[in-house]
Amino acid sequence: MKNLVSILLPVYNVEDFIHKTIYSLLNQTYQDLEIIVVDDRSTDRTVEKIREINDPRIKLIVNETNLGRAGSDNVGMQYVKGEYVAKMDGDDICHPERLARQVAVLDSRPDINVVGCWLQNFGASDYLHKYPITPEELKVRTLFTLPGGTIALCCGLRCTSRKV
Repeated sequence: MKNLVSILLPVYNVEDFIHKTIYSLLNQTYQDLEIIVVDDRSTDRTVEKIREINDPRIKLIVNETNLGRAGSDNVGMQYVKGEYVAKMDGDDICHPERLARQVAVLDSRPDINVVGCWLQNFGASDYLHKYPITPEELKVRTLFTLPGGTIALCCGLRCTSRKV
């Protein structure tokens, strides 16, 4: 069966967060998914923590050498089977409806090919990153800065991201 959403999850030394991260994906209201975890040669217990989670939707790849985030994303893209690719970091927690709302937008609007959401920090800061919600706002913002990891259209959700 082809999974509609492939979640690309590059990780490095996130043993304290990885269980919450993965379970926030496994507990999505949208369940047609696979999780491609690419470990970038963690030196802590990240890999062991991932292996503790017994779910056939998780595919763990361990890089032979440390490649960084972009290199790990490229490795992970080789394993993607889904129609859509969702990005996630190893210390993020996903709102339970993130994928359902994003897939609904993509399925109903063929003129849109990228969706995102706002990010709520936790830990040392609780700052809410409000990214552009219209194509026009996005175009203006890209004149002055990169809009970050969440672009084009926001679903009004607050996903969380740890900032140190």
